[in-house]
Amino acid sequence: MRQPIFKRFSSLLVLLLTGLLVVGSLLPAFAADPIETQGPIMVVSGLGQVEVKPDQAEVTLAVVSSGKSLGELQDQNSSTVKQVINSLVELGLKRHQIETTGYNAWPQYVYGDNADRQPPEITGYQVRNQITITTGDLQSMGRIIDTALKAGANEVQNISYSLNDHDSAQATALNRACTNANVKANAIARALGIKVGAIVSVKEGTTPAEMYPLYIDTAGAGMVRGDVPIQPGNITVRSTVTITYQILR
Repeated sequence: MRQPIFKRFSSLLVLLLTGLLVVGSLLPAFAADPIETQGPIMVVSGLGQVEVKPDQAEVTLAVVSSGKSLGELQDQNSSTVKQVINSLVELGLKRHQIETTGYNAWPQYVYGDNADRQPPEITGYQVRNQITITTGDLQSMGRIIDTALKAGANEVQNISYSLNDHDSAQATALNRACTNANVKANAIARALGIKVGAIVSVKEGTTPAEMYPLYIDTAGAGMVRGDVPIQPGNITVRSTVTITYQILR
């Protein structure tokens, strides 16, 4: 019984190998030939940018407390932060717009004379609780900062602006980049006495939007009078493209 099974298996293997050889011989006929560029080419880079007004703002501020007892200091700091958050909610912000983005507690040391080789002595502690507020109402940024400072916040790190609809601005910048590349390609062709042919390839090189943070000095936070004046600038969205053209004689 073993010999007939072996013969059938051998015959099946031969048929399978034959089929693979036939299919392999047919593959080149169906495979797409790679596109080859005939003749000289021209590679040109284009830049496009658009200035847009931001529609979203973030302000990062903190409550920084110092004292002798770490436990009492943490309780005091937490109470002040809650007071700041409640005052912002009363102003009209939603709680999901206010996020804790940092919390640190560390000892403060005094260092003795190096000759005595005395270990540093802990003289107190400092606690820092950082929150970030996000809003689409850019005109309210001054009131937000003023309210937070009056409620107990004593450090404002920065304000940053961004775009909710970044894709639309990016598309406009890309369109201008392609136009810029075409203008440059035709200018080069006219100068050299040649003609621009078909486009061989296009490569996008998008750059990130430029968002300039505003830094605020709150050294006199306790003496704030009225809303803090905040005036946002425009955001620059840039895009680049690299286009390869055929050259026609």
